[in-house]
Amino acid sequence: MDWFTLAIVLVLVAFCGGVLLFAWLMLNVISD
Repeated sequence: MDWFTLAIVLVLVAFCGGVLLFAWLMLNVISD
């Protein structure tokens, strides 16, 4: 695995994590 592929994977993981975190925060705000 080269650095370019590794960078793409890290960006995808960070993006998915950010989306999940945002959705979790929105659900918490709505549930209140």
